[in-house]
Amino acid sequence: PAGRYRLEGRAGIRGFRPLPFGQHQGAALRVSGDRPRSAALTNHAAGVPLSVTFEVAQPEEEIRIHCELRASSGQADFEKESLRVLRLE
Repeated sequence: PAGRYRLEGRAGIRGFRPLPFGQHQGAALRVSGDRPRSAALTNHAAGVPLSVTFEVAQPEEEIRIHCELRASSGQADFEKESLRVLRLE
């Protein structure tokens, strides 16, 4: 349903090497469409909380949640059990 939401979860990254182009680098949470993404991890870390707040404008709208790593090399681990979407009042 329409409203404000927050996507949150924990992630870690290791062996990160940036892409030679682009502004968005590292491991992050993202919601489909023209919406912001979470802060990105680019330094070796584990279990770091990430979150991003977003709006759903239509009465009913399908969204896609992305756990992504944008890098030339490295590995990101997203803790599946920590991922959740919360409706904000």
